[in-house]
Amino acid sequence: MPDDIHSTPIPDLNTLAPAMRAYIEMLQAENRSLRTELEQTRGVRRVERAAAPRVSAPRPSAAEPEPLNLPAIQYSPATMLISISGQGMVKRTPLNAYGKQRRGGMGVYDIKLKDDDAPAFLLIALESETLLVVTSRCRAYRVPVSSLHLGEVRDRGDGLAERLRLTEGEKISAVLAVNDANENDRPWVLLGTATGAVRRMRRNFVGPNLADGTILYEPKDGGPPTVMCLSRGDGDLFLASNTGLGIRFEEKLVSHRGTRGIRLTPQERLVGMAPLPADGSVLLVSADGQGVFRPMESFAASKSAGGQGKIAIKTESLVAALPVRAADEMLCISAFAKLIRFDAAEVPPRTSVAQGVNVMELRGDRVTAVTVCTPPG
Repeated sequence: MPDDIHSTPIPDLNTLAPAMRAYIEMLQAENRSLRTELEQTRGVRRVERAAAPRVSAPRPSAAEPEPLNLPAIQYSPATMLISISGQGMVKRTPLNAYGKQRRGGMGVYDIKLKDDDAPAFLLIALESETLLVVTSRCRAYRVPVSSLHLGEVRDRGDGLAERLRLTEGEKISAVLAVNDANENDRPWVLLGTATGAVRRMRRNFVGPNLADGTILYEPKDGGPPTVMCLSRGDGDLFLASNTGLGIRFEEKLVSHRGTRGIRLTPQERLVGMAPLPADGSVLLVSADGQGVFRPMESFAASKSAGGQGKIAIKTESLVAALPVRAADEMLCISAFAKLIRFDAAEVPPRTSVAQGVNVMELRGDRVTAVTVCTPPG
């Protein structure tokens, strides 16, 4: 075989059969046409590159996540961060495993979920505590925190919905961490529904003797709860809708049978509920990653429950409204299961209506759940 393929003699096409010769000539013509098009394309690209302005390499933007080695408060090893998805997957991870970032960072990936699932609840709880889980059919369950799947930061969860044996179409609607040892500190459980109704019940009603699957009330009476919290019972109650409207009134106006807390349109729903003293503050976070720290001294209380409310934050997609103090820490999780932990003090207080500041960098993503953690001591 010759060393150079280009030195190989080209056979005389006249010696071939007419059909074979015609086929080879057709291929040669197509080859010449393709070479011509290729040269033309290369020429156009050279002209475009010469005319285009020179662009320097992109600089890292301020939105890029900072290293997760910022000084962080150390909690008890028994302090857990619990992530629960819309389809009922759950895991717990020691809170100390999550590094702290600055407000506006991108966070780290948390629970691993299927593509059609997303985080729906985020809670802080001790291993010795219990989760009170209420479903879309108003059935209540008690689940020990210690029995939940213990995983790393980036880990798959277990099926809590399967464990509770929920019926077809039934979903987890609200979740709350309770410590039966301090029942007298906050003796009330408050439940708010999507339609804006609020009811309260004594904690002993959902205490250790609660039978799994107990129906707390009929779903037709305002619908299943979308928010749930513990309360002292002697302060104010702040409610917020997904459209950023809020109302504040005395908690004693809420009855155990249910009270219209805020008047909502069919397109609105209750997404936040915060019991707090008159000088307390509320953290408001929207799906697009904007947050506001609202002192209640700048948000006038209503004399009665059931009003239409007024603008608490400029948004059409409020996700959470939680009581907060300047010394607390915030944790936000997104639909892509990215989680960020930072100091609540980094969110400046606003005494007037505002859109808020960026609490989490989102790229085609959205915040789905928020929780607040109070440091020890």
